[in-house]
Amino acid sequence: MAQIQARAMYDFASQNEDELSFRTGEVLTVVSQYVGDGYEGWWLGRSASAVDTPPPPPPPPPPSYENLAPQPRHYQQFQQQQASPVAPPPPKESFFADESWSSDEDDGGASAVTPRNVARGGGGAAVANRAGQGSRFSVAGTPGQGPAGAPALRKAVSSTLSTTSAEANNRKTIRGLPKVAGIKEFLLTDEVPPVTDIDTVTVVVDGQELAWQPREQAFTCKVTDPSKASKMRGLKSYIAYQISTSANPDLVVSRRYKHFDWLHKQLCDKFPCVAVPPLPDKQVTGRYEESFINARMRQLQCWMNRMSAHPVTGPSLVFQHFLTCTDEGKRWKEGKRRAEQDKLSRGQVYHTIRLSAPCDLTDMERYTDAFDGFATEMDTATRLAMDTALSHSKKCENNIRKEYSRIADACFAMEKAACLVPNNKLDQLSQAMHAAGQSYQQVSELWAQQPRSDSDQLAEALHEYSGLISCLPAVISIGRGSIATARDCQRGLEEGRISPAEAQETTRRAALVSAAQCAEMNNFRREIANKLQAALDTFSY
Repeated sequence: MAQIQARAMYDFASQNEDELSFRTGEVLTVVSQYVGDGYEGWWLGRSASAVDTPPPPPPPPPPSYENLAPQPRHYQQFQQQQASPVAPPPPKESFFADESWSSDEDDGGASAVTPRNVARGGGGAAVANRAGQGSRFSVAGTPGQGPAGAPALRKAVSSTLSTTSAEANNRKTIRGLPKVAGIKEFLLTDEVPPVTDIDTVTVVVDGQELAWQPREQAFTCKVTDPSKASKMRGLKSYIAYQISTSANPDLVVSRRYKHFDWLHKQLCDKFPCVAVPPLPDKQVTGRYEESFINARMRQLQCWMNRMSAHPVTGPSLVFQHFLTCTDEGKRWKEGKRRAEQDKLSRGQVYHTIRLSAPCDLTDMERYTDAFDGFATEMDTATRLAMDTALSHSKKCENNIRKEYSRIADACFAMEKAACLVPNNKLDQLSQAMHAAGQSYQQVSELWAQQPRSDSDQLAEALHEYSGLISCLPAVISIGRGSIATARDCQRGLEEGRISPAEAQETTRRAALVSAAQCAEMNNFRREIANKLQAALDTFSY
């Protein structure tokens, strides 16, 4: 196809390296009008002003400071023991940088929604370099039904199962060291940031175990009415979901996938003591198909209900801001900025945790070892059960269905042969074989449809819990690392390197971190005992 040229009608600033920036009146050369399936409305082109720029030089090494105030002795000793290099934290996204969410599907600010009056705003998609990213769990289906896309589910789970050994090796390298920013400062320094009552979280003794203090009022979330919208004259499109809660069903807010992604990141940063499960993965190709949209809506609702039911994340300010803010302008920006600049996040969040009774560090260490073994075995068992359920679904839809279809074909062949007898001497036999063939054909179709009612639903529940279980090693590593730090301080006390007051305070804080870990693990155990049991009951009956 011959190349054509076009003149820009307005200025456009690219939001990633795969988009082209141009100014009004600039002449652009269209290289191709076809990018690929799922990229309708996108063209490949180049501008005369576009030039390739080399990457910027690496930043200079930080200067060395020699005249700094001395740190506490036990903090200096901990830094010497933890002298291995630590990767720098990822750069924070700027909220005011062109209102961009840096999304591959949805960008822009939040859409304001008045009660029962949904106002859908703009969003976007930058899709050029993400065509190869598929969904780990993109299954077809409709609300209220089991997943209908078993092949897509099997492909997703196969990818998940193939990473089991690599993830296990990675866990061996991180256990024993807290990897959360600020956790060492919480354990080893005396500075305490201001904490209000609304920020406080309590760990109570429930029977013979530690647990998060239950909330007085629990609520559920409902994700409905997915709709496609666009901005920039159709160049960028997105799917918006309407969210309401049982506490205030008349208040509906519109959120796009990138809003969920932002919330997930904030919850992970704010609460390292909580196992925040991953979101359902994004998908570029085919993301506007009805089956994919409905499946992801169902998965997002499960994720929201899990977070709303959690005693820590449900009442948090960032979660409530996500659910209740109906102002796309100033209020949303202020709440977003407060969440991103929260001083009581990461390791500092442990300053907000209170214990209803003191905890013994030795008991916490024993519980940590037990939970560590439980998480490892549960991860392996869940993946095995998920693989088995999907294998059973595949057999039902293929092997077993084909066997009954072969029996039906044999009956139809007998019917055909009986019909060739003169004067319809075998008419009764022909009718009987026809009825038998139809029955076996119906049985084959029932076998093909059965996984939607049992094994596919079980596989979906197991996949969801597999993602949740993958978060547990990080929670356990924080508790294990805090205990190791307390043991180091005890040795420092015996050697006379730190004072008794410093060792006692570090031990108290390490016990608090471990108690929070135990409360989270007990919360997970209770949840999986109830909800996974319901999924198994559905599979059995």
